[in-house]
Amino acid sequence: MVLHELIVGILQYEQYYSQINLKIIFIRRISDMSVEDTIKQQVTAHPVVLYMKGTLQQPQCGFSANAVNILSSCGVEDFLAVDVLADPEIRQGIKEYSNWPTIPQLYVKGEFVGGSDIISEMYGEGELQKLFQK
Repeated sequence: MVLHELIVGILQYEQYYSQINLKIIFIRRISDMSVEDTIKQQVTAHPVVLYMKGTLQQPQCGFSANAVNILSSCGVEDFLAVDVLADPEIRQGIKEYSNWPTIPQLYVKGEFVGGSDIISEMYGEGELQKLFQK
């Protein structure tokens, strides 16, 4: 019984985050916001934003899973995770916005921090943790 309740809770949690991604796509499309404006709104409205492949519960690549694990290790619990696989325009747009060719991409307080390799290195050196203490 407990296992069933846990599985149901996880599925509801995953459905909730999937709905957020769908709402972002829908809002952008009905408001005629450009992809660039959507991305700018996301990175400025949320203190921490991770553009990733997949969801927090089910990353679709090892680099995205690594980024999620690093954020978790830093104690970051409240952040916007944007599944770029759900919207091809965002997937391409974020690369142009940051002038960085790969996913995942981490933004903290509106500033581009880097991709998986950079945040891994920063985490290893203790620099990433400092960004979240400020």
